[in-house]
Amino acid sequence: MSIWGTGEDIAYSKPSQDHLDSLAARSSAFLRSLGARFDLVFAEFADRDAGQRQVVNHDGGASFWSAADFACHARYLADVSAGTGRPGPAASGWTSSVSGDVVLPLARWSSCSGCADRAVPGQ
Repeated sequence: MSIWGTGEDIAYSKPSQDHLDSLAARSSAFLRSLGARFDLVFAEFADRDAGQRQVVNHDGGASFWSAADFACHARYLADVSAGTGRPGPAASGWTSSVSGDVVLPLARWSSCSGCADRAVPGQ
């Protein structure tokens, strides 16, 4: 399941809670319409490309998520989990490095091997 399936990037659109809930309801309805049996829902949840955008695209760090952005995604994921009746991903972040940065898992194949997110949600 992906927020991209909604056709809206909620990190940039900053939806109201009602609109966010409607996006999650639409995603949940799609997953239920598949008629497939599944035990849990997987999803992407991070500003993983923010470091790349800062270093390669020189966006000045504008792509890093705020606490509100993380909360928005956590709400979407919780709503989809509730809407499907299946557990979803923990909204507590990803594996962090010793320095506390979140390191891109494919960074060694990237042109931006030093790119990392600056914060893990919840820390």
